Amino acid sequence: MSYGFSLLETLVALVLGATVAIAVFGVVAMHRAVYLHGVHHVQTAATVRSAAALVAAELRGLDPAGGDLMEMAPMSITYRAGRSLYFTCREPDPARRSITVGSSFHGMRALDADLDSLLVYLPAEPASNRPAGWVPADLRRVVWGNRCPGAAPSLTLKMGGIEERVVAAVGMGSPVRGVSVWQMRGYRDSRGQWWLGMRRLRKGGGRLPPTQPVLGPVAPGGIEFRYYGRGGVRADGRQTVVSIGLTITPEASRRLRSGRAVLPVSLRVALRGARGS
Repeated sequence: MSYGFSLLETLVALVLGATVAIAVFGVVAMHRAVYLHGVHHVQTAATVRSAAALVAAELRGLDPAGGDLMEMAPMSITYRAGRSLYFTCREPDPARRSITVGSSFHGMRALDADLDSLLVYLPAEPASNRPAGWVPADLRRVVWGNRCPGAAPSLTLKMGGIEERVVAAVGMGSPVRGVSVWQMRGYRDSRGQWWLGMRRLRKGGGRLPPTQPVLGPVAPGGIEFRYYGRGGVRADGRQTVVSIGLTITPEASRRLRSGRAVLPVSLRVALRGARGS
């Protein structure tokens, strides 16, 4: 009695086994494609949320007409970012070019003379036809004390780059902003990967500091800023910008095996400080 398999039976078994294996691999490949597609959507959604939060927080409060938008390029934007807000608590000292503010502040951090400059608010002056607005000044020194009414804690701000007559026009309770210059840009790191990064520029100029990555990796050159004026047309100058658009293209390695293209992510931020927006 023979218990072996004939050649025909062996071939049939091999064909059936191969058919089942191909079907199983097909199901696995389909599930993998669905999984990668889901991962792509999750990553895209995360990119949109991160980019929207970052760009909105940094750019929404800019006043282009007031000089906050310092440089605009397709892959970078340089701007004056507010980091603190104080209010004056006594009359200014024009001769010493100093003002005194209360020590309490609103914002991210306290004033730092090594990092910050100032924007001092002046009320309108009809006699000289001067409109209300912010006047820039360099912050030279911060002196702690108790010079506010009732010996409350205070900061005396020694300033440069501002005229005595301008200091004399600062009133009691005027807002004073601590600002620093930042740059947001697309860049390539030492490993060849592209990122959206930020860096704070030094007050005195000189060597540029390194850029810190905040979002990415993205596709090569996958960062593009656009600048719009009123009516949605391209702005013809820094002071006419009322909204800023940012397009981010995820890195090409996220392309799905199904061959679907990696779509760019676009967002647009209206500037609250833009006049006429």
